[in-house]
Parts: sequence; structure tokens; C-alpha cells
Amino acid sequence: MKQLISLTTRNRNYFLGFLTLFLCIVLIGMIGANQAFASPALMQADPNEKNSADLGNVLIENSPALLQTPGYIYWPLIMNNYQLSTLPPPPTATTLITGISTQTLTSTVSSTPIFTQTPVQFPTPSATFTVTPTPSNTPLPPWTDLFSETFEGAFPGEWSLYSYWFNGTDWQNVTSAMSWGKRACQASSGSNGGWAVGGGSYGSTLPCSDGYTDDIETWMIYGPIDLSQVKDGYVSIKLWLDIESKYDFMGWGVSLDNATVYGNAFSGYSGSWFTDTMDLKNVYTLGNITGQSQVWIAIWFASNPANPHYYEGFAVDDLVLSTCSSLTTCSGSPVVSGFTEMPETFDQKPYNRKIRK
Repeated sequence: MKQLISLTTRNRNYFLGFLTLFLCIVLIGMIGANQAFASPALMQADPNEKNSADLGNVLIENSPALLQTPGYIYWPLIMNNYQLSTLPPPPTATTLITGISTQTLTSTVSSTPIFTQTPVQFPTPSATFTVTPTPSNTPLPPWTDLFSETFEGAFPGEWSLYSYWFNGTDWQNVTSAMSWGKRACQASSGSNGGWAVGGGSYGSTLPCSDGYTDDIETWMIYGPIDLSQVKDGYVSIKLWLDIESKYDFMGWGVSLDNATVYGNAFSGYSGSWFTDTMDLKNVYTLGNITGQSQVWIAIWFASNPANPHYYEGFAVDDLVLSTCSSLTTCSGSPVVSGFTEMPETFDQKPYNRKIRK
């Protein structure tokens, strides 16, 4: 200082001017260095306090490790005109994704969708298919009387008749002498019925009240009948009995081979006509015979050797075979009925019997 003071006034002015110029150069260098090394992230360290009283302090306090330049008193001068750029917040989804409907994700900065999914477009069919419903008034298949016998027309017609008499040694064919016949002795409807011993050269001459022969067996068989298209069926028959109980029997039923008959057997005195019905879906032993292409219907009567000759015998009438091509949807109704109460002397049982020919 003494040397500085001892300088002349001119020389002192030169020295101060040189010193001022040197400090300015140093200052400019410091500013340039700070501008070059200060990052935008550093300047954005605390944007919420950019208007505080001491911006230099804010920047230095948030990033002390990055500020190595002395003389931070000049930072307010550098930062006064510095403006932080405004960055948009992350985009916000404004449309929920549902099924294949259009989906849009938008940003708060722009209303233009940044993602759009177009619904799947299926090709237009080249042909139109129409299902025509079945009219509700379509008639149901009816119950049909596939076969019936009333004994009012020609007899025996298509029935096959067989009769056998036991002469004490063996069985003898007596069909021509005594067999089933159409007679007016007993009839459920109309004028005639079928009498088990009222036909043939001898039987046709018997009075209605006369007794039947002992050791006789008579058959009447119809068929074969085609039931291949039948889903449901019944056979109904009217019966009248005056035969020796538990010794003489009549029976009727169906056969699939024209050799063995399965059905119902009766014995005793009925006192009047009654109806017996057989369900073709539940035949004794055979079970369901609907759908069979060959079925025979058979009726038989047999007496024992000790017949006292005062019984009138056995008669049938109004046999009907009712069938339908559907199991549950048939119009009308079949002939289905049966007796409810018989005298104590009346005997009924299921049976199977070989056809005697």
C-alpha cells in the first residue's frame, strides 16, 4: 500500500484501470463457465420458489454438489430473466375400454386421440337363411283301429281255425266237425258273437244252451300283422264265460312266431260281458312288441275230460287292435278298459301256451 500510495497520480490511475479490466475479464469468465455447466435440471430444482427473495440461495441449497463456482452473489443477476419451461403432465385416460367398442386415450394438452381401436367388422352374409316354424295346427297322428272283428261279416275270413279232441289215446284233428263259429247265442253288440264250439259240421248244430264237449281244444289265429311303424298299441276284446272253474280255461294273447302265445287266461262264470285289454308295450313275458314286423293274435279254449256237459261255454266279441305311430302325441283314444270285479268263481292268470296244430 505504501508503494501504491507513493505512486504518482497518473501512474495510480493506470494501475487502477488495469486492475478493473482484469476483474472484468475474470467476472466474464466466471459467467461463461456457469452458463456452460449449469444444467436445466439444476435450474428446475425448485420451481415453486423461483420468486423467492434469494434465487441464488434456492438453487445452491437444492444442488450444493453441482455449484463449485465462488461468488454466488452474482447468481441473482444471472437467474432474474431465466424462465423455466412448462412441461405437460402425463396423459390421462378418459375412456374406459369395454368389449370391442371404440377406445380413446387423450392428453390434457391435446384433444386429438393418441390411440383408437376400430371395432371388428364382419363380412355381410351373401345368403339369408330362414327357419320356418312348424304350424301349431299340424294335426296329430290319430289312434287307428288297425284290425277289428265284430262277427257281423263273413267268418272265418282271414282267421285260421284249429280244433283237436283227445280220444283217450292221442289228439285228433276235428276242425271240420267242431270249431269256432259265428253264432247269435251270445253277442256283446250287433247280432252275433264268436262261440268256441259253435262252428263245424257238428258244432253249428248245437243249441245255444247246450253244453260243450269234454277234452276239446279250439283255436282261432289272425296274422301276421305288421307293427313295424307302431310306437303304441292296445288290443281290446269282449269276453263272456260259463265254463268249469279251475278245470276248463280260455285264453287270448299275442305271438311273435305263430307257435307260442303269451297273454291272459280265464276260468269260471262271468255272468255278463266284460272287456279285457292288453298293452302291446308290456305283454306278459314278451315285453314291448311294438315295432315288430310280424305279430299274431290268438284265442283258444280247452276243456278237461270230466266235463259234466251243462256249461254253455265261452264267447268273444268286438276285438279291436288300436295303434298309433307316436308314443305320446296321438289324437283320440284307444279302446282301453277292463273288468273291475268278477265273481269268486272267476279265475284269471297270465299264461303261455303252445298252439296245437
